[in-house]
Amino acid sequence: MSDERISVLMCNEGTYPYVGGGVSTWCHILCENLTDIDWYIFAVVADPFVTDNYKTQELPQIRVRINVPLL
Repeated sequence: MSDERISVLMCNEGTYPYVGGGVSTWCHILCENLTDIDWYIFAVVADPFVTDNYKTQELPQIRVRINVPLL
């Protein structure tokens, strides 16, 4: 087995990490508990000034978070 870490791109629209409940909770549980995976979050958001509902910056396994606002 290789020692390389797995990288996963998680694509969300209008959910994690900005909106709580349902899908967002499931996404956060994955990112928080699967620490052997490098997570890359691609979040499509309606508001470019949206605020976090989850503290993703505290999870070192989340390597990059890309926000794509719909304008």
